[in-house]
Amino acid sequence: MDEQQITGPQTPADVLFTRLNRSVIDGLFMMMHCLGTYGESHPTTLDAAKSMGETLAKAGLPISLQFVGDAVFRDGEFVPFGTRGHAHVLALRAALGQVGVSELSFSDPPSGDDLLRLGVALSSGEPGTLDGLEPRGFKWRKLPGTEMQALDPEVYVSTQVALAIEGAEKLAAGIGEPWDGSLALSVIRQLLRVQSTDQLAGHRAIEIGLREWTPARRAVAATFRALSSLTALGVSPGMIRAVAHCVLACSSHGLRDRGGLAVGKAAESALRAYIEREPSAVSGVTPHRLRVCAMMYRIKSARSIALLGAKITGLVHLCYELERRRCPPHESFDLTFADLLAQAVDNEGSTYNEVWVRVILKASGGIPVGARVRLDDGSMGLVLGPSSAGDPLRPSVLVENQVVVPGAPVELISTASLHGAR
Repeated sequence: MDEQQITGPQTPADVLFTRLNRSVIDGLFMMMHCLGTYGESHPTTLDAAKSMGETLAKAGLPISLQFVGDAVFRDGEFVPFGTRGHAHVLALRAALGQVGVSELSFSDPPSGDDLLRLGVALSSGEPGTLDGLEPRGFKWRKLPGTEMQALDPEVYVSTQVALAIEGAEKLAAGIGEPWDGSLALSVIRQLLRVQSTDQLAGHRAIEIGLREWTPARRAVAATFRALSSLTALGVSPGMIRAVAHCVLACSSHGLRDRGGLAVGKAAESALRAYIEREPSAVSGVTPHRLRVCAMMYRIKSARSIALLGAKITGLVHLCYELERRRCPPHESFDLTFADLLAQAVDNEGSTYNEVWVRVILKASGGIPVGARVRLDDGSMGLVLGPSSAGDPLRPSVLVENQVVVPGAPVELISTASLHGAR
């Protein structure tokens, strides 16, 4: 098995695929914008329709676009967008919703005239406007169920994780300014939805559903580990949100492309930004704000990490530190969560509090999702989660493009050994 298949890097083909999907959305939006601004006979509008046809051809037909919630999917696969592109998604979703449609499918390159008729119908905002059209090459329908939960849970979870990472990227981009607490709580709510829908699918979406381990993705991973661990312990929802907020803030301020700041420095930066944010005139200084500030202050003021101990700040430190180590500063490879857990066990009692290490181990359940393993036939793959075998040492494993249940216990493979590092 090729090492690239194991590590899942973002290949040029992956980048091109995403770019083409985004260009289709941008093209649809631009065509609608031109229709609304210039009318259907203006040269700019005609050029936009022609360009849209060419974009569809390049994107690779057939193609089906599903607009559900605040997201768009291509053939059921989530398409990530930046802020500007996401605004286009929302505008298209609103236009489609007005005419009672949530999916567009293109099987053959449509003509410019047919695309213009589609644009005019969408721009009208009148229900049933599309019923009279008889276009060649595309069709539409209303998906059964208008809420995202109506989709496959894995798709819903993947979408929530992707939106959480997008939110974390915005938080990191705002470093140096007062902390955006509302956006941070939005990210936490998205991860709580993931937790309540399917925690295992959440781990899959974070660990193997994406490719590049950006600081934002690692911040989301650390936050999700914290709230998953505390949920397993039956901690109150208010405390879970406060701890998750502290982890997210420290991670946003401290994690770098490779490695990151020491946890005390990260907490100090996060606390400064958090305090600069004025409390709401209505709610004032809430218990949530007090909890978050108290945790950050304790972490940044601790004379040694050992003083964080078995208190809740010890969990914040552990979740942050695991993701800080995810991307070693002097290496070109990234570690799996299994690698990070192995390091945590080796260092429990010295670097980490052993109680919190055991809590995270238990919440991870068996061999962690995303771990690299070798099967008894010598093939290698990625762990997807528990299997029907009921044996924690025989998990469900993705080998190339097939999901298999090993006939014998698997062997864990460290990332460092694959890259010849010690």
